Amino acid sequence: MDRISCFMPSTRLSAMHWGKAPRAFQRGHHQARLMHKPCERSVSTPALKGVLCDLDGVIYASGSLTVIPGALETIQYFRERQIPWLFVTNTNTKNREGLASRLRGMGIPCRAEDIVSPAKLAADWLRANSNGPVALFVAPELGPEFQGIPLLPAAAESGAAAVVIGDMGLEWNYSALNRAFRLVMEGQLRMEAAGLSMPQPHCGTTTQGAEAQQQQQQKHHQKKQELQELPVQRAEILISSASDSMLPDRGRQAQGPLTLISLGKIRYYKDTDGYSIDVGPFAAAIEYATDSKAVVLGKPDPLIFCLSAESMGLKPEEVVMIGDDVRGDVGGAQMAGLRGVLVRTGKFREHDLGMGITPDAVLPSIADFPSWWQQQQQQQQQQQQQQQQQQQQPQKGPEWESEYQQQQQQQRHLVSAGTSARAAEGA
Repeated sequence: MDRISCFMPSTRLSAMHWGKAPRAFQRGHHQARLMHKPCERSVSTPALKGVLCDLDGVIYASGSLTVIPGALETIQYFRERQIPWLFVTNTNTKNREGLASRLRGMGIPCRAEDIVSPAKLAADWLRANSNGPVALFVAPELGPEFQGIPLLPAAAESGAAAVVIGDMGLEWNYSALNRAFRLVMEGQLRMEAAGLSMPQPHCGTTTQGAEAQQQQQQKHHQKKQELQELPVQRAEILISSASDSMLPDRGRQAQGPLTLISLGKIRYYKDTDGYSIDVGPFAAAIEYATDSKAVVLGKPDPLIFCLSAESMGLKPEEVVMIGDDVRGDVGGAQMAGLRGVLVRTGKFREHDLGMGITPDAVLPSIADFPSWWQQQQQQQQQQQQQQQQQQQQPQKGPEWESEYQQQQQQQRHLVSAGTSARAAEGA
């Protein structure tokens, strides 16, 4: 650690592009493909070294500029102890620089590189892998994140190489949703004409406890395996564009199958005027109508947690996620192999504790996290001391076992003799 600041992990994150992230996204022989190495928590419990933290509902009150009491002190705690940390948010209404500026206005030092967002992940992936114009259904504020990526004209209903679904707030209406549907359907028709097919979605099941987590992990690994093999099963196809000027300079036609991308899949969020629908239901509507499956680049998909841990130079099991969403923050983090801490602020409801997801801790707010962190560090130190003591103890060979057996026999003989003596006295 070369410096004490909240910018400690930033240099890693700013350099994290898909061409430089070996376990995240790689390019195949003929075209780009999405790859994900599943993250699993190890059997032993390693020491915690890093922290991921949600923003809305954890650092500041949902939809406001009010800092949650203790949030600033907790961030300062990380800085003083050189604990690597990052903000991981599904906020799709502001770009990372806008979010960083907002935090600085609250008195929390932050740069854009300290924030991991679905838009950043999607933009990096598209720059490395997209072979044609992209249709964006996102808030205008996210425009800077997608700078340099060829975009489909706003009115076009065909020719997209990728369709990105985000949070547009009140801009989501029937016309916008139907246009996204038509773009995906048109891409499917092109692929069917070429003898290709979209991946089929899986039916979900509802179970409780550890069995549910295991089934979810299996389905997640199966899904990632299908995505990994998908481009290998499909030959390259030509995609006609509604605007040739939007295509790369190297050609007038885009190559590769259409990709549906969802910037996270959270169901709802809490705003100043109440609860509001998040991007998840809109993405689910497109998936249902087109019988397809979106690539989720955001919470609760485990990929965003794995990439965030990797950007800090840590393993998933060495990182803990703090959030107010039991599904998106805690459940997603645990699926990725991290530990998940749930706070009773933001969108938290008591109902969340009965949803079959068991947080590693439930705290009143982020203000209580430093105490929990210290407890974890103390427990880890005690475990290490016990392990060292066990390793330092001399090995007990056959001679010690023989001596031990003799002592046990002598004790049994004495007990037997005492019992006989008492019986004689009683007689």
